[in-house]
Amino acid sequence: YPLRRQRQMCIRDSYEKVLSLTPEYANALFRLGALRLAYGEKNAGFALISAARQAEPRLAHAISERCGEIAARYVEQQEYETAEELYRLALDISPDDLWHRVRLGEIAEKQGELENAIEMYVHVLMRAPESPVTAEKITDLMRRGKLNINQFAAIWRQITDRHPQAGIPNMYLGMALEEMGDMANAIEAYKKALVVMHESTFISKRLQRLYKDMVSDNNK
Repeated sequence: YPLRRQRQMCIRDSYEKVLSLTPEYANALFRLGALRLAYGEKNAGFALISAARQAEPRLAHAISERCGEIAARYVEQQEYETAEELYRLALDISPDDLWHRVRLGEIAEKQGELENAIEMYVHVLMRAPESPVTAEKITDLMRRGKLNINQFAAIWRQITDRHPQAGIPNMYLGMALEEMGDMANAIEAYKKALVVMHESTFISKRLQRLYKDMVSDNNK
């Protein structure tokens, strides 16, 4: 990587020269800030990024995306504190980009901060209930024993209370209720899910089995 590093140092020098002549040139502030963040110069990098954001609000989306990309590198290096700072900056700039919140949840998980992770995931699903990746993250916590079935059900009840017709939340609520032995309400949840996810063989098979079990119980 020496040649790449040398090239980036030349680019950095160029941005610094530009800023010596035009200190408020937003694009140069942004690019130089991103380079410094990528090389671990956090304070200088954050300052330049913030200055770029103030100088040119239209750069917000590009800045947010770049912060997320750099944060992902820090996650790979297990430098979670810096990664979290970058994702939070990205989220502050683009609050509607829910992926930044998902990534913050992942970092919280890695650091053993289960409540913070769940809070992030639930926030995403409250905003975008048909989010399969985020839904699976909550389910994975239950599979790994980080959530018990009652906690798992409570999360999906909370989300379906906000989005009563949403497919994915009702599917997972149905799974939880079925596991808890509440077959009647599990059926109702699955039926709501199937309205949205009408091609789901998983839900169809669950419903068929539950109906079959109910008929069998009634004939006993």
